Amino acid sequence: MAHRILIVEPSGVFRRVLSTVLGDDARVVLSGQVDTAEAALQALAAEPSDLVIAELAQEGDPYAGIRALRAHFPSLPILVFSQTTQAGDPAVAEALSAGASACAGKPTQAGSLAASMGRVRADLVPKIHELLSNKPVVKPPSGPLRVLVVDDSRPMRMMIRKLLKEIGVEQIVEAEHGLQGLERLREHGPFSVALVDWNMPEMNGLEMVAAVRQDPKFAVMPILMVTTETEFEKVRQAFDAGANAFLTKPFTNSLMLEKLASVGVVVP
Repeated sequence: MAHRILIVEPSGVFRRVLSTVLGDDARVVLSGQVDTAEAALQALAAEPSDLVIAELAQEGDPYAGIRALRAHFPSLPILVFSQTTQAGDPAVAEALSAGASACAGKPTQAGSLAASMGRVRADLVPKIHELLSNKPVVKPPSGPLRVLVVDDSRPMRMMIRKLLKEIGVEQIVEAEHGLQGLERLREHGPFSVALVDWNMPEMNGLEMVAAVRQDPKFAVMPILMVTTETEFEKVRQAFDAGANAFLTKPFTNSLMLEKLASVGVVVP
């Protein structure tokens, strides 16, 4: 299976260089191209990627975007462009300290298009595959998967249950709103993963996630926000509250499998 790569690059010209070079490599596929770290967070929340290639911000703190990506996706490989790749260079050291997995040299604007593509192939592509080959393999948890589904819509709960059954999950507990979700969690938890809707009565999904993360017993339990919300501010709020990823409605069982794997839950 080809690895999915997200490009974060403000220059449209260089995005085209990257997409051309990577398009020739059957081992990878572009999952998207965005121009800011904020857009990258939103894209990753909607669809997981195996690696991010990012340019440092041109305004303000150049490393803020890398820190934000690393904070929300601790295990995601991030390859950062730098004018130099020397280990002792302060810019490289700062990028690595901010959360970059590695740095690759970026062609100068003065170079020709052919020269830029040549340098990308020579410097960037090998580092991409080195990072992907070193990406940790997610191992399935011991015992059967147990899933908590929290959604005020009965038809949606039925659909999620059906999709979970289709991918082999048998132990499913349901709740109609956040307060009931907390009750189910305390009665039957922890679970392998919780799928939590955003908009619900009594207690919404954001409030439930924040409450769950206050209990040390559930501090590391994966939580997927199942929602139609895709605005960056909403995504940021969910991640800040403690959600691990977004599952955007409508979705298929294949996308659910990808999202579960992205938070370390692998269906046998």
